[in-house]
Amino acid sequence: MNKILILAPTLAFVISGCMSPAPKEAPVPEATLPEISIDNPADKPMPSPSTIATAASHCQEGEKVAFNCLVEEGKNLSVCLAGNRALYRFGRLGDIEMAYGSVENQFRLKEDDTGYALSFSKKTHRYTVYEEDDGTEGGVEVTLPTGKLRGFTCQNEPLGDGLESVKGSSNVSFGTK
Repeated sequence: MNKILILAPTLAFVISGCMSPAPKEAPVPEATLPEISIDNPADKPMPSPSTIATAASHCQEGEKVAFNCLVEEGKNLSVCLAGNRALYRFGRLGDIEMAYGSVENQFRLKEDDTGYALSFSKKTHRYTVYEEDDGTEGGVEVTLPTGKLRGFTCQNEPLGDGLESVKGSSNVSFGTK
């Protein structure tokens, strides 16, 4: 019986320690909390769409990305702006299969109810890069004079400033329909 009486005060002390509320931490004053959001951290301005797209495109440093997406077979479709000139590049990153846009190369930009289409011809092939008005879909169609040869559809939402951004380029003529 003496053992129980000796343990009772110890047990009461242990139980009372477990039952007491945890000490409160001092609140952080609101003035020290930075105003940031997930979409736009306060300390970093939002990069332009062309800056975001440059990392995974064929556009080189100093060029702006007008349009870029990943298509079938792990290839990238890129329309870049080098100064006042539009450029088209296609292929796997680091392995361009086809490029177009030297000084003598001309593009035709058309706008219709569905969006923009940037086209050019190389030998007997006609290439048409297209972008829907809302910028969520796009791709390229390659055609021969006899009809459609091949189409590549963007697997992701196209990145960049949009095909409309090539409108003032020296090697792009613009028209509707």
